[in-house]
Amino acid sequence: MLTVLHAPSFEVRQIGLQLYFVTLFTGAAVYAINNGLQAVHRVLSVSLVITVFGLVMSLIAPQYFEAVSELASAEILREERSFGFLLQPNQLAVSMIFLFIGWFALCRFERTFLSVLAILTFLFAMLLTGSRTGMLMAVIIVVFIQLNAWKRKWMSGRFVLTTGVLIACLLGGAIGINYYLSSVGSPDIALGGDLKDRIGMFLSFRFSSEGDLTEDTSVQLRLMTQTVYWALVMEKPFLGHGFGSDIHYLETGPIFLSAHSDALRCAMEYGFIYSIIFALLMIQTYLIRCRHEIEKVLQTNAVGQFAFVTVLLFIVASIMDSRTFYVILGIFLAQLYCPRHIFRFEEKTGRIDAILSRREIYRRFLKKKYLYRPGKSYVDA
Repeated sequence: MLTVLHAPSFEVRQIGLQLYFVTLFTGAAVYAINNGLQAVHRVLSVSLVITVFGLVMSLIAPQYFEAVSELASAEILREERSFGFLLQPNQLAVSMIFLFIGWFALCRFERTFLSVLAILTFLFAMLLTGSRTGMLMAVIIVVFIQLNAWKRKWMSGRFVLTTGVLIACLLGGAIGINYYLSSVGSPDIALGGDLKDRIGMFLSFRFSSEGDLTEDTSVQLRLMTQTVYWALVMEKPFLGHGFGSDIHYLETGPIFLSAHSDALRCAMEYGFIYSIIFALLMIQTYLIRCRHEIEKVLQTNAVGQFAFVTVLLFIVASIMDSRTFYVILGIFLAQLYCPRHIFRFEEKTGRIDAILSRREIYRRFLKKKYLYRPGKSYVDA
């Protein structure tokens, strides 16, 4: 906010948007501390269902979103890709990535095949977004999940069986979708040419339908605009051009397209110090001492997933305008920095034992709020 003092224009809407992001972050953290992770998991489950519903609806009937797109000045039919309620395919992919990381971390799968079904559904939903970055991040997340399962159960017959089922389903699904797109088509769902090309490209393990990735038109445009961003960064590497300068230069020039890299955009607006501090924050979340205990209780490596994927997306995508990112960031930082309010600790060892339920959190709150008075009894809720 201090860079507003030397910004090229005063963007009231952008300031309000940043305050809204702060509210999302603190609200998510407070909600997790006051209600527990079980309640958080229910909220994330509902959010995922709504997001996937919006994705499907934007494929089946994109015209229903036209009125909202006019208000938001968005072009929803330009690439004929699924855009969901976020009206932008890449933003939809980023939001689904963070939602899935938070949701899967809090799942307590008693049946391992349910986790395979969740992973397959996640990969298929990401495939429908047509986002190259999103699909790559989805594969990385699945690798993280399987590495954690291999680390805990590599000698287990169940792990071998579920891994085999996952691989078989992925191969069978890839062959089936390729055959469906090439010979049958889709009369009910209006898959645009761009989305068809991207799906076929992903299933063929390629990142461009035009041969070399550097020959891709979209990649060339990004590289061109990133050259402009780099020139602006080098003009003011320490202080940046000021808050809101990205929007200002997009409207007035010389920027003609988003950088698709928050590391570069933030360096242009606030200087290199911002990108460095953000990277250090993510490294700190991974190196914090209680991370191992939390991941052991959750039976996942979700903190490592979140930190690694966030840094990658910060470099190659836009996450600082994603509402979902701030919500999931608040939930994870609440776990890491306020574990006493969220987890139950063993009295003898002082180690994290389990997740506190909402009732246990409520009882703790009452014990702190209502102090014992002589002559009066305390009723435990």
